[in-house]
Amino acid sequence: MHALEFRNRLINAKIVGENVEPEAYHRPSGRRGEVDFVMSRSELMEFDYCPWRWIRGFKDTGNASTEWGSIMDNMVMSPEKCDEIYVVCPETYPDTKTGEPKPWNWNAKYCKQWRDERAGKEPIKANDFKDAKVAFEALIQDELIADIILNSRKQVMVVAEYRDEATAITIPIKTLLDLVPSLEGLYPKSLADFKTACSIGHAAWDRAVFDHRYYVQSALYLDAYVAATKEDRVDFRHIVQENYQPWDTGRRLVSEEFINLGRGLYQKALKRYCQCLKTDIWPGHDDKDDNGRISIEGWTLVQPKDWMVLAQ
Repeated sequence: MHALEFRNRLINAKIVGENVEPEAYHRPSGRRGEVDFVMSRSELMEFDYCPWRWIRGFKDTGNASTEWGSIMDNMVMSPEKCDEIYVVCPETYPDTKTGEPKPWNWNAKYCKQWRDERAGKEPIKANDFKDAKVAFEALIQDELIADIILNSRKQVMVVAEYRDEATAITIPIKTLLDLVPSLEGLYPKSLADFKTACSIGHAAWDRAVFDHRYYVQSALYLDAYVAATKEDRVDFRHIVQENYQPWDTGRRLVSEEFINLGRGLYQKALKRYCQCLKTDIWPGHDDKDDNGRISIEGWTLVQPKDWMVLAQ
């Protein structure tokens, strides 16, 4: 697969570390609304969804699925460190009056004290830790998946800059690559990412790539890494796994068409972001903007899409 000729608009890119902790990567650098705020893919997509909401501090707090994804990320990226990262919490604690065992409850004083005494480690249920180890074994039983996991640099952080021609504003960007396959291995022209999902069926995963903007991530990460290294990386692969037993796994290659769509979207979002920085105007969903929607006396017109008409 070979990407179409395009101008990589990311400049001054460089690798700043490997095995970078996700917490360190996600830690905000700068303040939203200021030029020195370091923009990530997830921040950029949240901004583009609704600048008004983003500038006022909206942040996705995650859910049980993202918690499991975080556990599995640690298992895949640094299995040897999991015992340092996590501490298995007991299933019960003694009642202060009767001494009888009660189901573990983080609202109980005993449980809070237990957690405080183990500050620096993340509590995890015994069953979750056991399941994560079984899920990891399911991953590496697939020879092609195992090859990428075992023969890649992991958690590679790349920083770059984007200079907007229309506003003359330059903004910093950061990316964190899960897996950078060895140049001597099976996938010297690829980058890869590990994802968990409730379904990895082909139709469901196609939709997930679109809904979660994974295709934007593919394009931005490729562009940032190539700008930093000048390596010929043109493909982006997803190692995917369902987040429940029997931990079904999948191997997916993002198409050239999807990558080009992602590149267009992230570049458009960056241009829009620079305009907001320059004007200090952060549009909401129904404010006049370049979103292509029709507004009638301040009310956005809701129209059927082509696929909706065809579905009738």
